[in-house]
Amino acid sequence: MSDMLEQLLKAGIVSKADADRAAKPPPRPPGRGGDSGRGRRGGNDGQQRHGGKRQQRGGDRPRGGRPRVSAAERAASARQAKASAEQAAQAQAPANERDIRAEVAVAAARLAETGRGPKRWYFEARDGTVPALDVSAKVFDGLSGGALVVAESPEGERSIITGDAAAAIGQYAPLWLRNSDL
Repeated sequence: MSDMLEQLLKAGIVSKADADRAAKPPPRPPGRGGDSGRGRRGGNDGQQRHGGKRQQRGGDRPRGGRPRVSAAERAASARQAKASAEQAAQAQAPANERDIRAEVAVAAARLAETGRGPKRWYFEARDGTVPALDVSAKVFDGLSGGALVVAESPEGERSIITGDAAAAIGQYAPLWLRNSDL
């Protein structure tokens, strides 16, 4: 018995009878394989077996049941797959360019001193969590009033930027802004 059957038996997934049945080769149907004693054709040309008619197989289907595909169809399919891959790459490129522009703008507009202060500013992050930034009272008031905005990169880096810069970034990369109505 194979190792797989032994493991299945030990786990109780199959019974001993099922394992024995799986270990034996399947029985051959009668009249096949030479056990009828009539030879290969056995005096029967196949018409009795199929009710007097021979079954016709479709010419476009090989034994596996899948339709045959011509070389021209395969080439057309390959061209179509290549074109869709190029379109996907082109669609991705503008998003990367937007992220690069937003990263540069955030770096330029980042507050030099956010101050680690006694107040906590909570916001919803890209991944759906609600982190907090410890900020000074002045920064907290700016965030509350809309003069300052939290920006978050796709990698999760967070910065506090001015509202004017957030308005500009919101035009081409609104997903970077966390607590803005822009």
